[in-house]
Amino acid sequence: MGELDFAFFNLIKQDKKGLFYKKGLLDRLTPFIFHPRIKNLIQLPSIDCRGCHIVVPLGAGNMSLLEPSKQHIMFQRSYQVAQDFNLPAIAVNRSIKDLCLNAGDDLPLIFGDEFIKALAYTLIKHFLSHRQISKVVLVGEIPGWAGFIEEVSNLQVPVSIQSTCPSRYEIMIYRLMYEKGNVVSNSQINPHKWERGNLVIIFDSRYHQLSIGIPDLILFKLTNESRGLASDLESRLQNSQIEPLLCNLAPILESCLLQQAGFWSTDREQDTFKGEKATFQSLAEWGQRNGIWDLFLDKVA
Repeated sequence: MGELDFAFFNLIKQDKKGLFYKKGLLDRLTPFIFHPRIKNLIQLPSIDCRGCHIVVPLGAGNMSLLEPSKQHIMFQRSYQVAQDFNLPAIAVNRSIKDLCLNAGDDLPLIFGDEFIKALAYTLIKHFLSHRQISKVVLVGEIPGWAGFIEEVSNLQVPVSIQSTCPSRYEIMIYRLMYEKGNVVSNSQINPHKWERGNLVIIFDSRYHQLSIGIPDLILFKLTNESRGLASDLESRLQNSQIEPLLCNLAPILESCLLQQAGFWSTDREQDTFKGEKATFQSLAEWGQRNGIWDLFLDKVA
Protein backbone atom coordinates (compact mmCIF):
# COMPACT_ATOMS: atom_id res chain seq x y z
CA MET A 1 0.00 0.00 0.00
CA GLY A 2 3.02 2.25 0.26
CA GLU A 3 3.94 4.93 2.78
CA LEU A 4 1.13 6.46 4.82
CA ASP A 5 1.00 9.65 6.88
CA PHE A 6 -1.81 8.67 9.23
CA ALA A 7 -4.34 6.02 10.19
CA PHE A 8 -7.93 6.83 11.14
CA PHE A 9 -9.86 4.49 13.44
CA ASN A 10 -13.63 4.33 13.12
CA LEU A 11 -16.73 2.22 13.71
CA ILE A 12 -19.66 1.72 11.35
CA LYS A 13 -22.36 4.39 11.53
CA GLN A 14 -25.31 2.19 12.54
CA ASP A 15 -25.37 -0.50 15.23
CA LYS A 16 -25.99 -4.03 13.99
CA LYS A 17 -29.31 -5.41 15.21
CA GLY A 18 -30.65 -8.84 16.05
CA LEU A 19 -30.22 -11.65 18.54
CA PHE A 20 -26.67 -12.27 17.38
CA TYR A 21 -25.66 -8.79 18.58
CA LYS A 22 -26.90 -9.13 22.16
CA LYS A 23 -24.29 -8.76 24.88
CA GLY A 24 -23.73 -12.45 25.70
CA LEU A 25 -23.08 -13.57 22.12
CA LEU A 26 -21.11 -10.43 21.28
CA ASP A 27 -18.73 -10.99 24.19
CA ARG A 28 -18.10 -14.58 23.17
CA LEU A 29 -17.89 -14.18 19.39
CA THR A 30 -16.45 -10.70 18.76
CA PRO A 31 -12.76 -11.68 19.17
CA PHE A 32 -13.22 -14.40 16.55
CA ILE A 33 -15.59 -12.82 14.02
CA PHE A 34 -15.40 -9.01 14.01
CA HIS A 35 -11.91 -8.10 12.91
CA PRO A 36 -10.82 -4.53 12.10
CA ARG A 37 -9.89 -4.00 8.48
CA ILE A 38 -8.56 -1.29 6.21
CA LYS A 39 -11.66 -0.12 4.41
CA ASN A 40 -10.01 2.29 1.99
CA LEU A 41 -7.39 4.99 1.54
CA ILE A 42 -7.93 8.65 2.43
CA GLN A 43 -6.32 11.08 0.01
CA LEU A 44 -5.88 14.71 1.10
CA PRO A 45 -3.81 16.30 -1.68
CA SER A 46 -4.48 19.88 -0.52
CA ILE A 47 -2.34 19.19 2.57
CA ASP A 48 -0.18 16.52 0.90
CA CYS A 49 -1.30 13.68 3.19
CA ARG A 50 -2.40 10.11 2.61
CA GLY A 51 -3.80 7.69 5.15
CA CYS A 52 -5.88 4.60 5.71
CA HIS A 53 -9.36 4.16 7.14
CA ILE A 54 -9.46 1.36 9.74
CA VAL A 55 -12.98 0.18 10.53
CA VAL A 56 -14.35 -2.30 13.06
CA PRO A 57 -17.63 -3.70 11.63
CA LEU A 58 -19.65 -2.79 14.73
CA GLY A 59 -21.46 0.36 15.85
CA ALA A 60 -20.70 2.40 18.97
CA GLY A 61 -23.69 0.85 20.75
CA ASN A 62 -22.47 -2.66 19.92
CA MET A 63 -19.00 -1.84 21.21
CA SER A 64 -20.31 -0.34 24.44
CA LEU A 65 -21.98 -3.69 25.25
CA LEU A 66 -18.66 -5.51 25.21
CA GLU A 67 -16.65 -6.20 28.32
CA PRO A 68 -13.67 -3.80 28.58
CA SER A 69 -11.27 -6.70 27.97
CA LYS A 70 -13.03 -7.53 24.68
CA GLN A 71 -13.00 -3.89 23.63
CA HIS A 72 -9.29 -3.83 24.37
CA ILE A 73 -8.69 -6.85 22.13
CA MET A 74 -10.51 -5.18 19.23
CA PHE A 75 -8.68 -1.89 19.59
CA GLN A 76 -5.29 -3.56 19.97
CA ARG A 77 -5.80 -5.30 16.65
CA SER A 78 -6.65 -1.98 15.05
CA TYR A 79 -3.58 -0.33 16.51
CA GLN A 80 -1.44 -3.14 15.14
CA VAL A 81 -2.54 -2.15 11.63
CA ALA A 82 -1.23 1.37 12.26
CA GLN A 83 2.01 0.04 13.73
CA ASP A 84 2.52 -2.15 10.66
CA PHE A 85 2.89 1.10 8.68
CA ASN A 86 5.29 2.51 11.29
CA LEU A 87 2.83 5.25 12.25
CA PRO A 88 3.53 6.90 15.62
CA ALA A 89 -0.13 7.50 16.54
CA ILE A 90 -3.67 6.81 15.42
CA ALA A 91 -6.44 9.35 14.78
CA VAL A 92 -9.79 8.37 16.31
CA ASN A 93 -13.35 9.50 15.62
CA ARG A 94 -14.16 12.00 18.40
CA SER A 95 -17.69 10.67 18.83
CA ILE A 96 -16.39 7.38 20.29
CA LYS A 97 -14.09 9.07 22.77
CA ASP A 98 -15.94 7.56 25.74
CA LEU A 99 -15.18 3.96 24.79
CA CYS A 100 -12.25 2.08 26.36
CA LEU A 101 -9.63 3.07 23.81
CA ASN A 102 -6.49 2.77 25.90
CA ALA A 103 -3.69 1.57 23.63
CA GLY A 104 -0.89 2.12 26.11
CA ASP A 105 2.08 4.44 25.76
CA ASP A 106 3.31 2.90 22.53
CA LEU A 107 0.60 4.40 20.34
CA PRO A 108 -0.95 7.75 21.30
CA LEU A 109 -4.56 8.41 20.34
CA ILE A 110 -5.37 11.65 18.54
CA PHE A 111 -8.90 13.00 19.03
CA GLY A 112 -8.33 16.44 17.52
CA ASP A 113 -8.63 18.58 20.67
CA GLU A 114 -5.50 20.60 19.91
CA PHE A 115 -6.54 21.06 16.28
CA ILE A 116 -9.96 22.42 17.27
CA LYS A 117 -8.38 24.88 19.69
CA ALA A 118 -5.84 25.90 17.02
CA LEU A 119 -8.65 26.48 14.51
CA ALA A 120 -10.69 28.49 17.04
CA TYR A 121 -7.64 30.57 17.99
CA THR A 122 -6.91 31.26 14.31
CA LEU A 123 -10.54 32.26 13.65
CA ILE A 124 -10.52 34.61 16.64
CA LYS A 125 -7.31 36.33 15.53
CA HIS A 126 -8.63 36.60 11.97
CA PHE A 127 -11.85 38.32 13.03
CA LEU A 128 -10.08 40.60 15.48
CA SER A 129 -7.94 41.88 12.62
CA HIS A 130 -10.83 42.25 10.15
CA ARG A 131 -13.92 43.18 12.20
CA GLN A 132 -14.92 45.23 15.21
CA ILE A 133 -15.36 42.51 17.85
CA SER A 134 -16.78 43.69 21.18
CA LYS A 135 -16.47 40.34 22.96
CA VAL A 136 -15.42 36.74 22.33
CA VAL A 137 -17.89 34.24 23.79
CA LEU A 138 -16.61 30.67 24.27
CA VAL A 139 -19.39 28.13 24.81
CA GLY A 140 -18.69 24.67 26.22
CA GLU A 141 -15.46 22.95 27.20
CA ILE A 142 -12.59 21.04 25.65
CA PRO A 143 -9.48 19.40 27.19
CA GLY A 144 -6.79 21.97 27.95
CA TRP A 145 -9.46 24.65 28.27
CA ALA A 146 -7.61 26.80 30.81
CA GLY A 147 -4.53 27.35 28.64
CA PHE A 148 -6.68 28.15 25.62
CA ILE A 149 -8.76 30.70 27.53
CA GLU A 150 -5.64 32.41 28.83
CA GLU A 151 -4.18 32.76 25.33
CA VAL A 152 -7.44 34.16 23.96
CA SER A 153 -7.72 36.65 26.83
CA ASN A 154 -4.14 37.78 26.06
CA LEU A 155 -5.42 39.05 22.69
CA GLN A 156 -6.74 42.10 24.56
CA VAL A 157 -10.42 41.46 23.89
CA PRO A 158 -13.12 40.85 26.54
CA VAL A 159 -13.79 37.12 26.86
CA SER A 160 -16.93 35.48 28.18
CA ILE A 161 -16.61 31.81 29.20
CA GLN A 162 -19.97 30.08 29.26
CA SER A 163 -20.23 26.47 30.42
CA THR A 164 -22.48 24.09 32.35
CA CYS A 165 -20.16 24.26 35.38
CA PRO A 166 -18.70 27.78 35.75
CA SER A 167 -17.54 27.18 39.32
CA ARG A 168 -14.63 25.05 38.18
CA TYR A 169 -13.08 28.10 36.48
CA GLU A 170 -13.42 30.63 39.30
CA ILE A 171 -9.78 30.44 40.40
CA MET A 172 -8.51 30.74 36.84
CA ILE A 173 -10.80 33.73 36.16
CA TYR A 174 -9.64 35.44 39.35
CA ARG A 175 -5.98 35.01 38.35
CA LEU A 176 -6.57 36.31 34.80
CA MET A 177 -8.50 39.34 36.02
CA TYR A 178 -6.58 40.40 39.12
CA GLU A 179 -3.07 39.16 38.40
CA LYS A 180 -2.88 39.72 34.62
CA GLY A 181 -5.49 42.42 34.16
CA ASN A 182 -7.39 40.56 31.43
CA VAL A 183 -11.11 41.17 30.96
CA VAL A 184 -12.73 37.74 31.47
CA SER A 185 -16.17 36.75 32.73
CA ASN A 186 -17.57 33.38 33.70
CA SER A 187 -21.20 32.21 33.63
CA GLN A 188 -23.73 29.56 32.70
CA ILE A 189 -24.49 29.25 28.98
CA ASN A 190 -26.87 32.11 28.19
CA PRO A 191 -27.57 32.95 24.51
CA HIS A 192 -30.03 35.67 25.59
CA LYS A 193 -27.09 37.83 26.66
CA TRP A 194 -25.22 37.59 23.36
CA GLU A 195 -25.09 40.90 21.51
CA ARG A 196 -24.19 42.62 18.26
CA GLY A 197 -20.45 42.59 17.69
CA ASN A 198 -19.92 39.38 19.67
CA LEU A 199 -17.90 36.52 18.20
CA VAL A 200 -19.43 33.31 19.56
CA ILE A 201 -17.69 29.95 19.19
CA ILE A 202 -19.63 26.88 20.32
CA PHE A 203 -17.76 23.72 21.34
CA ASP A 204 -20.66 21.99 23.12
CA SER A 205 -22.64 19.57 20.92
CA ARG A 206 -25.78 20.17 22.99
CA TYR A 207 -25.95 23.62 21.43
CA HIS A 208 -25.09 22.63 17.87
CA GLN A 209 -28.63 23.26 16.59
CA LEU A 210 -28.81 26.68 18.22
CA SER A 211 -29.74 29.44 15.78
CA ILE A 212 -29.26 33.11 16.67
CA GLY A 213 -30.92 35.93 14.76
CA ILE A 214 -28.86 38.82 16.16
CA PRO A 215 -27.51 41.21 13.47
CA ASP A 216 -23.73 41.56 13.32
CA LEU A 217 -23.19 38.60 15.66
CA ILE A 218 -20.64 36.09 14.31
CA LEU A 219 -21.41 32.49 15.25
CA PHE A 220 -19.10 29.53 14.66
CA LYS A 221 -19.84 25.95 15.72
CA LEU A 222 -16.84 23.69 16.31
CA THR A 223 -18.75 20.69 17.62
CA ASN A 224 -18.53 17.04 16.60
CA GLU A 225 -21.46 17.61 14.25
CA SER A 226 -20.00 20.64 12.47
CA ARG A 227 -19.60 20.56 8.72
CA GLY A 228 -19.10 23.08 5.95
CA LEU A 229 -15.87 24.40 7.47
CA ALA A 230 -13.45 23.35 4.71
CA SER A 231 -15.20 22.16 1.56
CA ASP A 232 -12.20 20.59 -0.20
CA LEU A 233 -11.13 18.52 2.81
CA GLU A 234 -14.68 17.49 3.61
CA SER A 235 -15.36 16.37 0.04
CA ARG A 236 -12.22 14.23 0.21
CA LEU A 237 -13.53 12.55 3.34
CA GLN A 238 -16.86 11.94 1.68
CA ASN A 239 -15.09 10.37 -1.30
CA SER A 240 -13.49 7.98 1.20
CA GLN A 241 -16.92 7.06 2.63
CA ILE A 242 -16.31 9.05 5.83
CA GLU A 243 -18.89 11.51 7.09
CA PRO A 244 -17.53 15.04 6.49
CA LEU A 245 -17.97 16.09 10.11
CA LEU A 246 -15.53 17.75 12.49
CA CYS A 247 -15.49 14.64 14.70
CA ASN A 248 -13.68 12.92 11.83
CA LEU A 249 -11.82 15.84 10.25
CA ALA A 250 -10.21 17.21 13.43
CA PRO A 251 -8.31 14.06 14.54
CA ILE A 252 -7.15 13.37 10.98
CA LEU A 253 -5.83 16.90 10.48
CA GLU A 254 -4.21 17.04 13.90
CA SER A 255 -2.40 13.79 13.14
CA CYS A 256 -1.26 15.16 9.76
CA LEU A 257 -0.07 18.48 11.19
CA LEU A 258 1.85 16.80 14.00
CA GLN A 259 3.52 14.51 11.48
CA GLN A 260 4.40 17.29 9.03
CA ALA A 261 5.65 19.66 11.71
CA GLY A 262 8.03 17.02 13.08
CA PHE A 263 6.44 16.67 16.49
CA TRP A 264 7.04 12.93 16.29
CA SER A 265 10.49 11.50 15.92
CA THR A 266 11.20 8.19 14.22
CA ASP A 267 11.46 6.44 17.58
CA ARG A 268 7.82 7.39 18.26
CA GLU A 269 8.37 9.68 21.21
CA GLN A 270 4.99 11.22 21.74
CA ASP A 271 4.39 14.84 20.77
CA THR A 272 8.00 15.99 21.03
CA PHE A 273 9.66 18.55 18.79
CA LYS A 274 12.96 20.09 19.81
CA GLY A 275 12.14 19.16 23.39
CA GLU A 276 8.71 20.83 23.31
CA LYS A 277 5.24 19.37 23.76
CA ALA A 278 2.80 19.93 20.92
CA THR A 279 0.22 22.60 21.79
CA PHE A 280 -2.59 24.31 19.95
CA GLN A 281 -0.34 27.39 19.63
CA SER A 282 2.36 25.40 17.85
CA LEU A 283 -0.24 23.79 15.56
CA ALA A 284 -1.73 27.21 14.84
CA GLU A 285 1.70 28.58 13.91
CA TRP A 286 2.54 25.59 11.72
CA GLY A 287 -0.83 25.80 9.97
CA GLN A 288 -0.30 29.52 9.38
CA ARG A 289 3.17 29.04 7.87
CA ASN A 290 1.96 26.30 5.56
CA GLY A 291 -1.37 27.71 4.44
CA ILE A 292 -3.51 25.10 6.21
CA TRP A 293 -5.87 27.71 7.63
CA ASP A 294 -6.53 29.16 4.18
CA LEU A 295 -8.69 26.09 3.56
CA PHE A 296 -10.92 27.25 6.43
CA LEU A 297 -10.61 31.02 6.12
CA ASP A 298 -11.83 30.83 2.50
CA LYS A 299 -15.17 29.85 4.03
CA VAL A 300 -14.96 32.82 6.38
CA ALA A 301 -14.27 35.21 3.51
